[in-house]
Amino acid sequence: MRWYLALVLAGGCGRLAFDELPPTDAADTPDLCVSDDFEAGAAAWQSVVGSFSISPGAGPDGSAVLRTGVNSKENLVTHPALAGVDAARVEVDFAIDNATTGDFNIYFLPGTLGTREDAYEVGLFPTTGDNPPDEITYIVGGTTSPLVQHPPTIDADTWHHVVVLRRTDGSIRVDLDGAFYMESSPDTTLGPPFTIAVRLYNEGRIDNVNVDCAP
Repeated sequence: MRWYLALVLAGGCGRLAFDELPPTDAADTPDLCVSDDFEAGAAAWQSVVGSFSISPGAGPDGSAVLRTGVNSKENLVTHPALAGVDAARVEVDFAIDNATTGDFNIYFLPGTLGTREDAYEVGLFPTTGDNPPDEITYIVGGTTSPLVQHPPTIDADTWHHVVVLRRTDGSIRVDLDGAFYMESSPDTTLGPPFTIAVRLYNEGRIDNVNVDCAP
């Protein structure tokens, strides 16, 4: 099941044990506009669609997690600091709880968050799910066009670590669980500024979110 909602991620403490990170295309010091392991709650996070709660001690490293609502299919979360972005490096731990219809998406939405029918999307799906393949796409007027695709490799109910790098030339690189996964060529169909968002469909969890807004 698909629809275009987004959620933005940030974090720092207690990442999964994947030490090799993809290139940041940055100088030396990341400019983290969002960094959150949800130990202090999620006061600044916004549920645009659906609902979420904080579950203490449920993360991959024993930290708290942001968990999307049970029986709430569409769940879109974002943060005020994730608006007005051109390039960005988004890093997050995530788990998809529904093995059949669960989705994990990161969106780069032009303009305001309300225009969700236009976006760049990174979509990751369970191997047993109903939406393969994994892909980087652009969406215009609700019509999705793939830029690059990859056979799904995600296991449901398992923690994974993803890094998504959007460059100023419009290319998007995805690293999954510490290794290169897929990359799209430069594309300028949609222009900045973007709002970053992450979507979890049919229940899921995120933790250790780090977003560099000037990679």
